[in-house]
Amino acid sequence: MKLNLLLAALLLTSCFSAVKAQKLLGISNGNFAGTNALYMNPAFIVDSRLGFNLNLGTLDIYASNNYLRYNSPNSIFKTLKNEEEFTADYLEEKLNGKPKLITTSLDLRGPSIMFTMSPRHSFAITTRVKGAVQMNNVSESSARLIKTGGDEDDLLNQINDDNKFSLNGNVNAELGFSYGRVLYDAGTRVLKSGITLKRVTGIYSSYFINEGSRFQVSDRTDANGTYQQIQVDNINARYGYLNEDLLENIESSDVVNWLTKGDAPGKGWGLDLGLSYEYRPDIESYKYTVNSMQYLDHRKSKYKYRVGVALMDVGGVKYKSQYARSLDIAKQNVILDSRDFEEAEDTDEYSQIFNEAFGIRESDIKREFRSGLPTALNISFDYKLKGRLYVNTTLIQSLRKKEAVAMRQFSMLAVTPRLEMKALELAFPISLQNNYSVFAVGAMAKLGPFFIGSDNISGALNIGKPYGANVYAGVSLLSLHREKRKEEKIKKVKKVKNSTPVTPSTTPPAGNQ
Repeated sequence: MKLNLLLAALLLTSCFSAVKAQKLLGISNGNFAGTNALYMNPAFIVDSRLGFNLNLGTLDIYASNNYLRYNSPNSIFKTLKNEEEFTADYLEEKLNGKPKLITTSLDLRGPSIMFTMSPRHSFAITTRVKGAVQMNNVSESSARLIKTGGDEDDLLNQINDDNKFSLNGNVNAELGFSYGRVLYDAGTRVLKSGITLKRVTGIYSSYFINEGSRFQVSDRTDANGTYQQIQVDNINARYGYLNEDLLENIESSDVVNWLTKGDAPGKGWGLDLGLSYEYRPDIESYKYTVNSMQYLDHRKSKYKYRVGVALMDVGGVKYKSQYARSLDIAKQNVILDSRDFEEAEDTDEYSQIFNEAFGIRESDIKREFRSGLPTALNISFDYKLKGRLYVNTTLIQSLRKKEAVAMRQFSMLAVTPRLEMKALELAFPISLQNNYSVFAVGAMAKLGPFFIGSDNISGALNIGKPYGANVYAGVSLLSLHREKRKEEKIKKVKKVKNSTPVTPSTTPPAGNQ
């Protein structure tokens, strides 16, 4: 058994292989984003250009890391589509002595609705299912051990003691209720606020937090052949997961009960809080008068610049059931033999082998644990260049500690120029992702209700040697505000028709000529 498989078992990666999500940079900061803007800042739905928005569905698929670059003649998506054999030769290492991370995610934003109750109040109801697997703060030596499987001679018989890291995997469903309102309106200066309260249903979760260990890997040979052995001098770690019986015995009725009756494996709450400030120096040009009453045109973007600050995904999910397992480990002088894992097939079998090796009793295992949401601080600056041209700068800073049992929104900085119209929108985000360690270029196009884009298009199109790939697409129905000046035009037309005198014709009929 290769060392990378043994370490995969040690990290409990076998317990979950589903795919935290990106922010859809191309569309989420736009004035026609609708419910998709809520995931950047809940205050963005206030005084929106839209009177109504129905998001039928948005799908976002993302995978990235800062260690291995993809070097192959075919794109990642083409390789997966054609079911081609994926070999280690396609992966090129980045060795710079810095910690490594990897994240894969799938985000499905389901049917959601947003409507403007008045120019000062907006409301939204959103649904969402998201899953992710993340590995963070992995030392370079540990990353190389996992990739090479211990086949490199310089990695064998070496003491490894710089290997703190965290592994988290989660699948959650969300039902969100958002409300936003104008707090202060001085004409040229407007302050808005927004809040989203989310009921979070935990469908699956697992984690392994290595707080410090000292071990070495070596090859051994006996009468039965060659195998690998890990000698653990000491280890301090925490792990937890849901028993695979949960997913093996699941039925459609169970899922319905999880979402409607609260019978899910995990239950929790989430909270988003946001503020948005707009500077509108030309506000008078957006006003019009109807029957001596003055109104503001809410169908147009009036700001020269907009600043948004939001605290996102505060909260967590508590797992407490017969399927939950969690344990803290503090042991010394343990030997793991790769042959012991050859017949193991699921998480419980791997876990049982570990428990026996580390002398863990059944009574030591808890039946509950808590997994946090990816708490982050979002700051954005949107500047109107001219007409329908904008440029946006977004900073996302993760607020979760490296050793936390929680998903993470990895920190990033992005600059996104865009052309914005109701029926057509184009955007081209340029970003530093993965804790500012990976450069990426993206693109987004929206035509009518349909949009498609990527925050890392180089990976999707196999340009250069990408560290990952991303693609998203969706369908969103938009409706602008109904303005009173439309009624004014109708009244004027009717008035002209009714007041125009009928002038008798002086030209004889054609038949009399």
